[in-house]
Amino acid sequence: PAHDGDHDTRLIAAMKKRSAWNSLERAKSFENKIREMVDANFRDASFKLRTVAGVLDLKESYIQTLLIKERLPSFRSILQEKRTAAMGAEVVQTLKPFFQIAAECGYASLSTAEEAFKAHFGCTPVQYRAQNKKDGE
Repeated sequence: PAHDGDHDTRLIAAMKKRSAWNSLERAKSFENKIREMVDANFRDASFKLRTVAGVLDLKESYIQTLLIKERLPSFRSILQEKRTAAMGAEVVQTLKPFFQIAAECGYASLSTAEEAFKAHFGCTPVQYRAQNKKDGE
């Protein structure tokens, strides 16, 4: 009978470990769903956490709490990362003015786009374009 207690303890520990793993897997799947929505909609300036919450039929606060609890990036950081990466690519690959690139990448405010760009790349769009210009251009 004492032996059964050891078995129960091991079984409970194994189940908790599996449960934690399943929780992490669910959270990663959740993060992937959010990233898919961001990928598809980041260029829309009206795309917000409330949009994701509406699609998933969840409260915004629940989404934020789950991301924090699972130590995943915030919705805002996922969205900003996507938008700034797209701006960086556009700055190098096109000659469009930055205000146009910012608007096409989902920024309603030019100053917010410039701040995000500089925080991400460590320089202004003009400097980034000059530093990453292809030879012969």
